[in-house]
Amino acid sequence: MKQNNNIPFSSEGCICEDDIKYNGVTTEEKFKDGASIDEMKEFIYSFIKYYDTLKNELFNEKKNIFTERMKNRKRLYVQLKLI
Repeated sequence: MKQNNNIPFSSEGCICEDDIKYNGVTTEEKFKDGASIDEMKEFIYSFIKYYDTLKNELFNEKKNIFTERMKNRKRLYVQLKLI
């Protein structure tokens, strides 16, 4: 999965609200000067699009892992037996 360097992740793997940056600018810096409603909407929609892309990439990655495990069932059986 690709990682956008503008959005850092904490050690727990979740996004820290204080660390969210977009194009190198924090949310607070972006809107503190009184940005227009259209700029705010564009900012929000770009985040939604980015997270939708992340969701799809994660789904495809997990689907590929599952598919590979189903193709190699002997390995899966050995793993289940060890549990």
